[in-house]
Amino acid sequence: MLSYLIPYVCFVQGVFSDTHLLALMYAGELCYWHWQIEKETSRDLEENGAKKFNSVSNGRRFLQKFVDIVKESFKGKGWDSTRAEQILGEFAGS
Repeated sequence: MLSYLIPYVCFVQGVFSDTHLLALMYAGELCYWHWQIEKETSRDLEENGAKKFNSVSNGRRFLQKFVDIVKESFKGKGWDSTRAEQILGEFAGS
């Protein structure tokens, strides 16, 4: 793909910069850690009347978008989606 089309491809998918793309990875990993801690502590926020944050659903959404864009638009440009794919695999096993 031509390098000048990369920003357009990201924009079409709702990602406006490389910083925004990196934030998707960070957000997905934060969801992963939230999910891990929630599993370990068996803490349920719904008992307190608070709406429960769905770590797995949100994490999957963030990480899948990250993986799709990196594989499609940033292949061979120094971006790596290995960790995101590992986390997605763990989410799939949940």
